[in-house]
Amino acid sequence: MKLCFLLAKDPTSEQVGDTAMMNQLLRLVGADHGVSIICWSKRPELGNAERIVRLPKPRVSPVRVAARTMRHGRSLVHARYDDPALRKAIEASDADAFVAVHLYLAEAFLRSSRRAAPLYVVNVVPESPVWRETRGWLGRLQAAAIERDEARVIRHATSVGSYDKADAEGAAEAGARRSVWLELTLPPQSAMDVRSTPPRLALLGDRTWTPNEQAWKRMLALWPEISAGVAGAELIAIGHPSGTPGSSQRALPDGVRDLGFVDDLQAALASCRAMAAPLDVGGGVRVKLLEAASVGLPVVATSAATGSLTELLGIDPVNDDVSFVATCRHLLTAPEFAASQGAQLHAANAAHWGSGRPQASVRTWLA
Repeated sequence: MKLCFLLAKDPTSEQVGDTAMMNQLLRLVGADHGVSIICWSKRPELGNAERIVRLPKPRVSPVRVAARTMRHGRSLVHARYDDPALRKAIEASDADAFVAVHLYLAEAFLRSSRRAAPLYVVNVVPESPVWRETRGWLGRLQAAAIERDEARVIRHATSVGSYDKADAEGAAEAGARRSVWLELTLPPQSAMDVRSTPPRLALLGDRTWTPNEQAWKRMLALWPEISAGVAGAELIAIGHPSGTPGSSQRALPDGVRDLGFVDDLQAALASCRAMAAPLDVGGGVRVKLLEAASVGLPVVATSAATGSLTELLGIDPVNDDVSFVATCRHLLTAPEFAASQGAQLHAANAAHWGSGRPQASVRTWLA
């Protein structure tokens, strides 16, 4: 097949969690199929190439989105992505089938003249629970409408692939013709030696995504307890765009640094003893934990952060604050314990990748 991927971000110029996983998925799909891309890009001046069409990322217009919502009865999320320029690019594509990466990116396809073509969907993370938990009264009002839109897309799709097992089960219950758990991890890299690292924790994630921002606030609240009496204890935050208004501008406690985006993520992680992921909602692709697993960096993570990785990689979730603090302190003060945890995680990831299950799940999704 010739598959055209519909993306909300440019995978060549926006290096955040979901694009890292998307590039991995593109490599696996490209081994068996022809691949092209239509994406919204912050760098449209890069132009179009043989396999990628870049569309200027449109500014969010509340008036325009509200008008689409009233006209078509869609949620605010799905109305926003029913973009005329994206629809036109879809209609100009010579692809045999289309892949909407996020359920909401199917909207432009469904209103295009190509809507009869096969549609494959990547259910990255359901938006309805995220809106319900993070957007106040508006989110609570919109959650039901988002659920209806997500179910409508799921029922139309030829096949739905989800990064989380629970999301795959939810898509099946919503009426998917085929629902597949994409058991993706990242290929194993050289294992770290965390014994030699300083007592430093990393928190990874783009905090323009509200669940990541909430995790950052929780980590800052717990940091005084985590670091108390631990000589040289540090917390570094990686992946937040520099200059973004909000949390990156606040005064930080002693021992905490906000690095923003870094040129060499692997080098930054290699300077840490462990990774913390105190998410309450919206785990999504969980690439932060997959980055850690690929190099054997131990993690302290909640159930929302681990999701199905508990089953795939044996990461036991730590949910309550008392246990979270205690686990972080143990990793910071016991290098041998941290090394054993990292080695187990690295071995589990290598075994899973070597089993061929990630590759097989992608083939099943596109069968």
